[in-house]
Amino acid sequence: MTVSHRKPRPSQSNQERSTVAEPGVRYHCDVCGADITLTVRIRCAGGCKDFDLCGTCFCTGSEIGQHKAWHDYRVIEQHCTPVFCPDWGVDEELLLIDGCQIYGVGNWMDIADHIGNRGKEEVERHFIEVYIEGRNGLPSGDERAQRAVDEWRTTHPPSPSFQGEERLPIVGPDMHFTTDKSAETFQRERRERIERLRAAQASFVVPKPGKPLVSGPTTHSELAGFMPGRLEFDHEYEQDAEQPVKDMEFGRVYSFGGDTLPTELEALGKGATQGKPRMESSGRGGPKQVATPPDEPEEETFTDALEGQPMAVDEAAPPAESEETKADETTDDRAPDWDEDPTDLELKLAVLDIYNDQLDRRAFKKQFLFERNIIDYRRLVASERRRPKEERDLLARIKHFATLQTAADFEEFFHNLCYEEALKRTIRQLQQYRRMGITTFAEAARYDRELAERTKRQLEAAEGHLSLHAASSSGRSRHRERSQSVADKGPDDDFSFASAPSIQLLTRDEQQLCSALHILPQPFLVLKAALLTYSYAHHRALTLQHCEQLCAVDPRKLAHVYDFFREKGYLQAVHAAAGTPRAPSEAA
Repeated sequence: MTVSHRKPRPSQSNQERSTVAEPGVRYHCDVCGADITLTVRIRCAGGCKDFDLCGTCFCTGSEIGQHKAWHDYRVIEQHCTPVFCPDWGVDEELLLIDGCQIYGVGNWMDIADHIGNRGKEEVERHFIEVYIEGRNGLPSGDERAQRAVDEWRTTHPPSPSFQGEERLPIVGPDMHFTTDKSAETFQRERRERIERLRAAQASFVVPKPGKPLVSGPTTHSELAGFMPGRLEFDHEYEQDAEQPVKDMEFGRVYSFGGDTLPTELEALGKGATQGKPRMESSGRGGPKQVATPPDEPEEETFTDALEGQPMAVDEAAPPAESEETKADETTDDRAPDWDEDPTDLELKLAVLDIYNDQLDRRAFKKQFLFERNIIDYRRLVASERRRPKEERDLLARIKHFATLQTAADFEEFFHNLCYEEALKRTIRQLQQYRRMGITTFAEAARYDRELAERTKRQLEAAEGHLSLHAASSSGRSRHRERSQSVADKGPDDDFSFASAPSIQLLTRDEQQLCSALHILPQPFLVLKAALLTYSYAHHRALTLQHCEQLCAVDPRKLAHVYDFFREKGYLQAVHAAAGTPRAPSEAA
C-alpha cells in the first residue's frame, strides 16, 4: 500500500483556510498506482504488510513482489456512517485517532491535514466535545454529560481550602449513540459540505502581506523604546510596579493549604536554601557565618584551628561589628522554615493584589494600543491632518473616552458629535439670516455672495487707498502741500458718485458727505472702521490730531469727516461702549 500525506505547512490563517477543502490520507494501488482513497480496496492478509489492490488488479490476479494471487485478502470499504455524533463519520473518527497517535494530542493543524476536509478549530472542538466532555451534538448528549459531571462532584467534593480551577472528569464518547440518518443521506451532506468548502476556497483571496515591523530608533516621544519584534516597550506603563515585590519572601503559611505541604528541609534536605543568606558578604565587615542545618556536623575551619594560639603583638584586633551588622545576621540566620506572621501575610497579600492590578492595567493599555493600531504614528498624523480644525479640537477633547468603548462605538460617538457641532453651526447661521430679514435659501446665497464680495473690496481698498501706519512729519507736510494744490484746482467735474460701488452701504447723510468731499464709498468705509476701531481698542478719546497721525488723508477732508462723526454721535457711542471719557467739544 502506498500512503501519501499532505506536506506539512505552517499554521497560518490564510494557508489553513486554503487546505481545509483538501483530502487527508490517500491510498494508492501497489500494482497500478491508482487512487483508491474513496473506493473499495482489497488488502492482502496472507503475509504482505500494508499491501492494497484496486478492484481491477484484484480481479485480474496481479502479482508483484512477494504478493501472490492465492493470498488471503480482506475487503475494506469506507464506513461513512455516524458513530459518535451526527456530522462525523466512522472513517473520520479513525483518522482522528490515528492522527492523535502520530502527531500527538494538541497538534490540531497536522491532525486536520491527516483527516482532510476539516479545519483546525473544527477538529479541536470535536475532540474536546466528544472525547472529553462526552457530548454528541444532541440534547440527550448534553444531559448525559451534565449527569456525569454532577456525579463526579458528588463523589469528589472539592477541598474547602482549594481555590484553583475545578478539574472536571473525562466523560468519554457516547458508545450507545444511534441515528436514523442513512448512509446515502450522510454522504450527500458530506459532499455538499465539501463543495461549499471548495467554493469558499476558490473565492478566497490571499491578503497582501503587511509591511514587516522593523525595530529601529523612533522619532516620537509616545513610541520611544518600542520594540516591534517583541511587541514590548522599553519603558512600560507603571515602570516601578515590580519594586515593592521583587524582594518579597514568604514563610510558612497555614491558611492556604500550607499545613499539608512538606517543609523545605523535608523536601530538599541539604539542598534547602530557604532562610539562609542569599549571597556572601562584600568582605568589608568580614565573612558572615552561614547557618548550618541541624543534621549536618559542623566542620572545623582554619579559624577554629588557630583558636587558642597567641596572637602576635603587631597584629591588630578585628574591628567590632556594628549593631546593624548583627541585626542583619540575625535576620539572615533565621530558621529555614519560619512561620509567617498573620499581619505580615495580610500586608504582603495586599501588596500582591496592588501589583496584580498594576499588571492588569499595563496589559489593558498595551492591548488597547495594539488593537487600535496607535503605534502606527505616521498613519495617525496623516489622518488627523486631513480633518478640519474643529474636528481635531473635538477629537482631542474626547480621546479619554476611547478606553471605555470599542473602536466602532467610539468612531460612531465621534461622528455623532461632529454632526451635532455641524447642526449647531447651521442653527447659528440660520438665526443670523433671520436677524438680517432673510427668509429663503436664494436670499441667503445672495447675501453670502455679496458679503464675501464686500469683504474682498474692503481689503483691496484698504491696501490701495489708506496706510494705517503713522507717517513721518516730513511726509505729512509734503502731503499737505500736494493736497492744497489739488484743492486750489477746484472740483473735478467728471466725478460720478451715483455709480460708485458700495454706495448702498452708506446712509443718506454719509452719501451727501462723500459727494461733497469727493470721497468714494469704499475708502470712506475703511476710514470709518479704522478710526472707530482705534478709539474702541485704545480706550481713549479720539481727537483730530490722533486722526491725522493714524491716517494719511487730506487734513481738510479728515477734519470734515471728524466733525461729521461727532455730530452724528459715532464717537460718543464708541466711548460709551468702551468706557472712555468723551471726546473734546471743540474741533482741533
